Amino acid sequence: MTEQVAESAPVMESAPKKSRTDGYVHYDDIKRENAVLEDYYRRQEIIPDEEWPQFLAVLGQNLPITFRLTGHRDEAASINRQLHDVLLPTLGTAARSLPWYPEGYAFHLDTDRKSMRTQEGYSAFHKWLVAATENGDISRQEAVSMVPPLLMDIKAEHLVLDMCAAPGSKTAQLVEYMHADAQKMDVEATGLVIANDSDQQRAYLLYHQVKRILSPGLLVANNDGTSFPTLVAAANGNFERVYFDRILADVPCSGDGTLRKNANLWKTWTPHLALGLHPLQIRLLDKAVRLLKVGGRLVYSTCSMNPVENEAVLAYILHQYSHALHLVDVSSDLAGLERRPGKSGWKVLTKDGAEYEKAEDVPQDQRKRFPPSLFPKPEYSQLNLDRCLRIYPHLQNTGAFFVAVIAKTADIDTVAAEPSANSAPRPVKKGKRKFGVPKTESEFRILDPSNDPVLDNIFDWFGIDKERLIQNGYGFLVRSERDPIKVVSLVSPCAMPIFKATVSSHRVEGEQELYNGSLKIVNAGVRAFEVYESNRPVPVDCPYRLLSESVAILRPYMNKRVVKVEKEVILQLIDCQDSVKIEIEGLDQGGAVLEATNTEGNMVCIPVWISERGIKAFVPNPNRPALRLQLA
Repeated sequence: MTEQVAESAPVMESAPKKSRTDGYVHYDDIKRENAVLEDYYRRQEIIPDEEWPQFLAVLGQNLPITFRLTGHRDEAASINRQLHDVLLPTLGTAARSLPWYPEGYAFHLDTDRKSMRTQEGYSAFHKWLVAATENGDISRQEAVSMVPPLLMDIKAEHLVLDMCAAPGSKTAQLVEYMHADAQKMDVEATGLVIANDSDQQRAYLLYHQVKRILSPGLLVANNDGTSFPTLVAAANGNFERVYFDRILADVPCSGDGTLRKNANLWKTWTPHLALGLHPLQIRLLDKAVRLLKVGGRLVYSTCSMNPVENEAVLAYILHQYSHALHLVDVSSDLAGLERRPGKSGWKVLTKDGAEYEKAEDVPQDQRKRFPPSLFPKPEYSQLNLDRCLRIYPHLQNTGAFFVAVIAKTADIDTVAAEPSANSAPRPVKKGKRKFGVPKTESEFRILDPSNDPVLDNIFDWFGIDKERLIQNGYGFLVRSERDPIKVVSLVSPCAMPIFKATVSSHRVEGEQELYNGSLKIVNAGVRAFEVYESNRPVPVDCPYRLLSESVAILRPYMNKRVVKVEKEVILQLIDCQDSVKIEIEGLDQGGAVLEATNTEGNMVCIPVWISERGIKAFVPNPNRPALRLQLA
């Protein structure tokens, strides 16, 4: 979810309390009640009367911790066993698997973030949680937030768009499921997930969040979602429109489903939060269905309980394109997940509690704030809105969430009138550089793996099967306009046709919309090779070393500079920041890969540099604790 109003307020869980007289209330002392909110949702009849006390009671409690394993990795099964056999038993009955998550690879802890940092019994587990997160073995994520990607049915070859992707937890899931399907089918993951966010700073932070998944099939972009460009792919001299197999539209929302972790929202919530976002949500969904391939699947989701942001948005778009779109029945999916059906009717209320029954009742001076798209219509009863998922906090001790799955069965007439909802989002402004955003970014340049001296040097040194790489469609990029090239990145086969069209700045004749130059790429793929930098001359034929981000991907293509060692050797290397004097028979100086088998039978590989001073492991410091656990 991006740009949520509910997330704009600072959370100061560990800040010392201060004595102030200006009306300031410490976060822990915020009263978790809001009479306007209670009246609003009672009138919307989202919760049965007999469940209302329990619903309110749970909504006022802190959100428990939940996390999930990175299921496609070889070590996932061993980490799962370690959790069940060693780690979770130390917490007693306070931990359990989520019953609806595949293979039981997601977990619920009966404690919140603040309590975990302060309670003695959680100290060791908290350290493990931090290390495993840094290494990409797990992701800490709210339980209901895991639901939308699970309903997308991602395949290994799919082109996927995460339209409003920051902070990136769902993006990580999409990438994981692409690789999981590849493992299941015993093929390579050739697809691509484009993770987009309209805010430049959030887009850069998004990349740093999801890059730990280590996939060449990831591209992070910084575009306004309502005007996301229709892409072109270049192949065999031809240029064609690209449509997405899957789209996740987890749109900006008022965020009242996050009240359990955003206590400040209890003070600020009004019905007008949703009214202000409704037009933007319609424009985002309209753009998404236009970008979706016929036969594709789109998931629309919010962390809001408000029908104005959910069923009203869906109904407006589904009714407009009724010949091409329909809601998918997913009632039998995710067995064990308690949910309620979507609503076919709702009330349009002002902040003062007044109700407008139909669009014609709205005073002329209020019609921008209350557009016709807000109001239910009799014909909406034919849209099967009950197929939507409404998830409430009291059902399974979670946050609240709304999810709908849309299938596209026919082309949408692209010359049809755009939605009439008001308040279109403003374009991203170019202003002062924000923290975390580089001053400049060079354009990507494609290296030709069949005829490039840098790649030829690298391939020859590591014995990389160039022909098989080319046949499988992998691409190599650099972000440097000068020589020598310092870093080479690896991208998936699905990404290359898009990059070729982008780099060639091609514009399909008569179709100015199809111009990839308007796709603002933050980063793509994984770093594969980097020049070894040393204060001393490097007396080797190849100055490049393999990077840890891509070693697992490229290892199957290598037949040189790979040595099997005992796991104790790797443990010794990662326990030291400098070179270690270890003799490795048959390897002279330069980049290499060491691999060892752990007790679970899984192969663990690390890139190293061999010099006259010894062997140095190139494993990022945050990843070393988890690597030790894998080898232990």
